[in-house]
Amino acid sequence: MKANRIVMGLLIAAIIIGAVLLRQFNPLIVDMLFLIIVTVAGFEMAQAIGNRYPKPLLPFVAFYPVCCLGAFIGGTYLEATVPFLNGLMMVLLLDAVYLIAVAVVCAASKRFSKENFYSTMFAVIYPMTLAAFLFGLNRFELVGGAFDFVRGTEIWYGATPIALMFTISSLSDTFALTFGLLFKGPKLAPKISPKKTISGAIGGLIGGVVGAAAILGVASCNWMGVLSLPFVEGAGSFVLHAFLLGIFGSVFTQAGDLVASVVKRNVGIKDYGKLLGSHGGMMDRIDGQLFNAFFVFFYLTMMKIV
Repeated sequence: MKANRIVMGLLIAAIIIGAVLLRQFNPLIVDMLFLIIVTVAGFEMAQAIGNRYPKPLLPFVAFYPVCCLGAFIGGTYLEATVPFLNGLMMVLLLDAVYLIAVAVVCAASKRFSKENFYSTMFAVIYPMTLAAFLFGLNRFELVGGAFDFVRGTEIWYGATPIALMFTISSLSDTFALTFGLLFKGPKLAPKISPKKTISGAIGGLIGGVVGAAAILGVASCNWMGVLSLPFVEGAGSFVLHAFLLGIFGSVFTQAGDLVASVVKRNVGIKDYGKLLGSHGGMMDRIDGQLFNAFFVFFYLTMMKIV
């Protein structure tokens, strides 16, 4: 079992790393990977909700990821000419349209109730709207250049935002598991996730900082599309940003894991699926990354504004 888990973990890592490295040829490669991930996660969430509550409307769940990606790409063009109308704003407008459409369908049909409306919108917002920040990291600074990722931008961040998000979350999870097994001790949130310990949470924070420092270090060499961030200048700046990105990235990763655990306990399941073998479903793998993507996106946005 442990061997299979390690093999699957290495395979997942290889796919992600491969997509990130190929991104330097075209960001659509990573978009397609994220599109598959978000679609699978959305269906897993819909199935999980259906275990206890009225089932979400699957056609709305199925089409949302494609609509979300289209809205985000469209926003990268509109942002160049229409103030405040960017990718994230287009996704929020999409959610508003979805809310109205789902409400109309549920109200007009005798088959569906307001509970179906609630469950559908829950699956749309979590995880799929939150996953829009994955597209956001992939297209950071691609204003006016959704397909030509050099045009329309003076600062090209390359694959750095994605690499930061995945590496911080992955090492946070790895260090948390290792520290938890080694030091054990008091539980972090026994009613939510009985296996998580305070020592593991501390280890996760350390892992997050290590991950952030590793990517910022690679970025300083501008290697394989992982480019140096313009606001990281000098040793002091490097340490500060590695610490902030690592600590808070780990906090958001662990928070995302706990939120996913709350949902699982509420609907009475152990894992969201079996797609990834002993790793569970897609949602079990990206629960922390979704929250960390949100944090990294806004961290980079604030640093760009300052």
